[in-house]
Amino acid sequence: MSKDSLILMERSKKWIVFSSDGAAADVDADLPASAIAERVAQSAVQRDLSRGIVVLLETQSVFFLELDALGSKLNETTLRYAAEAKLPIDAENLVVDLLPMRSKSQSPSRAVVVDSSVFNELTDALQAKKIVIKAIVPESLASLSYWSEQGLLQFPCLVMWTCEHQVEVCQLDAFGQLCEWYLASDSTIPQRLAPFTGLDRAEALTVYVCPKDASSPHPLGNLFPTATELGQQTPDQLLAFAEGIVFKNRLPWVNLAKPPLVGRDSLSQSSQPMARLAIAIGCFFLALCGWLLAGLLKDQSAVAQADQELRRMYATLHPNSRVPATVARRLQSEHREWLARSKGMPGESGSVEAIQVLGDLVSSLRDDWPFEIEEIRIDQSKVFLQCAFVQQEDAGNFVAALEQKGFDCEPPSITLRSDNRFLATILGSIRRTVAK
Repeated sequence: MSKDSLILMERSKKWIVFSSDGAAADVDADLPASAIAERVAQSAVQRDLSRGIVVLLETQSVFFLELDALGSKLNETTLRYAAEAKLPIDAENLVVDLLPMRSKSQSPSRAVVVDSSVFNELTDALQAKKIVIKAIVPESLASLSYWSEQGLLQFPCLVMWTCEHQVEVCQLDAFGQLCEWYLASDSTIPQRLAPFTGLDRAEALTVYVCPKDASSPHPLGNLFPTATELGQQTPDQLLAFAEGIVFKNRLPWVNLAKPPLVGRDSLSQSSQPMARLAIAIGCFFLALCGWLLAGLLKDQSAVAQADQELRRMYATLHPNSRVPATVARRLQSEHREWLARSKGMPGESGSVEAIQVLGDLVSSLRDDWPFEIEEIRIDQSKVFLQCAFVQQEDAGNFVAALEQKGFDCEPPSITLRSDNRFLATILGSIRRTVAK
């Protein structure tokens, strides 16, 4: 198999498949996702290429956000809710990746965000064709990352892409940190660039102009007569960037190839890992079958009462409206946290048999959840779990099952491992009172 890779590039109303032998195939964006994925798979097979692919998105398909203070508890959930506060999109559909902080840069946290619901059909179809999506990157940031790596940019600078009557502007500070990124038209670009055109040349930013369409030059010369022409980004340069990611494990500035956009069905494509998981689960259950003779009844009155109170209060404030799922989850999380903090109150027992806890953990799992257990720690009333799941939602199902078994759990922290498994870190405490 060739060490060459493929690029799938988004363009207005079409996708372009680039390969390192110079071939480029246009695919109508209105075709079904399965048909687009089939064309990509054909390109890989016909040219004996690696099935690792880099997807480049148009700037219009992503959002560039300055996030509020995130605090120390930084995970995918906090990033999604921080982005949801600034976008009219549900947190469950957002994929967020922070731009790396440059040395000594004092810029606030900035992130690139994409609505996964727009591209899920395509990414699922690619994975069904066994195409491994190594990275999803905005095309402009791919160019900036490549030029920066090649030492072609001097900071601070403005980089402007021109195409017909539209200009795309990226401003980078003295440390190479991206601090502004926006699209502007002919009528608005002079006003947006006015702060820079009035600077003394010794203090001004270095300006680079990059035509996206060489046949449609943009009249920026009057604003920046000494601007440097970077030239069009060639497919060879983009492929060099892509192959650095696929074969040399180079990290782009941002990578949106993570759940819920990528990885949801990847494990289901491999039967051997599933068979090994099934055997491991069976052995685990056999070893502990002596401890699973009967289920324990758990008192759910506190949780039920809190849920009823939530619905009563929301109905009072918003008649004839359902409680939004995001609001319910947030309040339930706060309620669990309060319960966890109250464990030190008088009357609570502080010791639990570890084997009994282990039995409850295992009995919370179902045989239709393929999983791997990486680590289990039980310390008195505290439980730490790390499990890898086939599908991301199985981690949430596991947490819900644990809570039915008498555990108070924090929302799981989920990351995508290099083998496309969803690694869930679950922290919990034992709710029940154990008789001495």
